[in-house]
Amino acid sequence: MQPTTLKLPDELKKRVASLAENAGKSVHAVLIEAVENYARLQENRRQFIAQALEAEVLRRRRSPCLVARQAGGQEGQAPQAPQVAKIEYSPRASGRLSKLEDFAPGAIELILRAVETLADHPFIGRAVHGNLRELVVSRGRTGYVVLYSFVEVRNSLRILNVRHQREVWQAD
Repeated sequence: MQPTTLKLPDELKKRVASLAENAGKSVHAVLIEAVENYARLQENRRQFIAQALEAEVLRRRRSPCLVARQAGGQEGQAPQAPQVAKIEYSPRASGRLSKLEDFAPGAIELILRAVETLADHPFIGRAVHGNLRELVVSRGRTGYVVLYSFVEVRNSLRILNVRHQREVWQAD
């Protein structure tokens, strides 16, 4: 294994040293653990987006006449969209929501209210890739992430996936 040099600000060094001491670990072990956790989270996020893109491709294959285009608008202006007529849930999103009710009562209602807000404001979610967006739904100290696409030509939302913010993403 090749050594890697990491320059940390003094304040961060002190914080990491304190955490390592409290955990009974070396600073080196704490830093390796932190980098491994960050890499895993980013890989899982990438997988989450890839699965949503795959679901979108499958949906388009079933409806080849539909062409989604990104929302336009001038620079510095938020795109405007009329009231969304239809909200669709992918089988993956429906399945994840039904599992959610078993261990997080009340979460489904919270997520559904957030999705209803998207009907009036489909661009409030953060742009992820192409016409994919994600909406963070807060619940206490954490919350849920709703991955969706807005198909402007159909004026519809497609909810592609839902996950807990702290969830280590696993392929279904």
